[in-house]
Amino acid sequence: MSFEYKPGKKNEQLAKNRSTKNEKQISEAKQRLLSSFEAIDEQGLTLRKELLPMKWADVIDLVVEDCSDDTIKARRRELLEAIDPEQFIKDFDEHTKQQLHSFSALRGLIFEALVLREFNENEDNSLLADFLLQALRYPKMVGIKKNLKRKNPDHLAVVVDREKGIAYITGIMEVKITMAKGKRFKEQLENFYGNLEEVIEALNKDISDLKDKYDLDFLPENGIQLLPFKEMKTLLVRPLSLREKLYFEPTTNEDGWEYRRSIIGQRDAEWITAFMMNLARERSLVTKAQERQMKLS
Repeated sequence: MSFEYKPGKKNEQLAKNRSTKNEKQISEAKQRLLSSFEAIDEQGLTLRKELLPMKWADVIDLVVEDCSDDTIKARRRELLEAIDPEQFIKDFDEHTKQQLHSFSALRGLIFEALVLREFNENEDNSLLADFLLQALRYPKMVGIKKNLKRKNPDHLAVVVDREKGIAYITGIMEVKITMAKGKRFKEQLENFYGNLEEVIEALNKDISDLKDKYDLDFLPENGIQLLPFKEMKTLLVRPLSLREKLYFEPTTNEDGWEYRRSIIGQRDAEWITAFMMNLARERSLVTKAQERQMKLS
């Protein structure tokens, strides 16, 4: 004889009450999140108005002088003076272009782009990393018909052995402009690695054809290898906090991510975002629908 649980009216009512409470909590959490985004967008609108008369050189000075440390000042100036703002906005990918009306979304993407420039050490390796990231986002490029688990990493660390003609994926970088939670990153890390395995396996099967199809000179002749999961470097980069004494010293959190600080702070990223939004609007890169949402008269 098997036992079958049959809920009575009291249990059914308790379950119903619990479900209603959960739905209410979820709804309230979504509303708080929406309100926070709206507040950030309003803050962005204020910054954009303040920065309207400014040139790129003025914004660079603003960011550089927002810090008392001479080393950081010099590194900020070097990073930002290497950027042509006109080319910067022209190079926005489709996802970024879709966010041109949203200061809250765009500031994270702008910060990510700045961090990748700051941490980039080799242009060819960066091109290969960008191609792999595109393949993760659009797996059909390498013959994978299904969608991969989201979300994908912001950047990959790539080392190429020219003599052997092999590229090695040695690390994953994630960039966050706001506070990050450990549990979520554990799950993301597992998804990242699984997605990479699938893409690299598919790419290595047809690497010669893909090289010809997309005219990709930077694809290594003998394929790409992914380091074992435990050997992968996992780097989480956040904005500079001047309250911290050790600006650039890495610290490993218990969730396995190595935490680093950019030379760019959150406020600096927001000034740069406001300037780039104004420039994109001035150059007519925004759609009419985005123009209405941007509010700036």
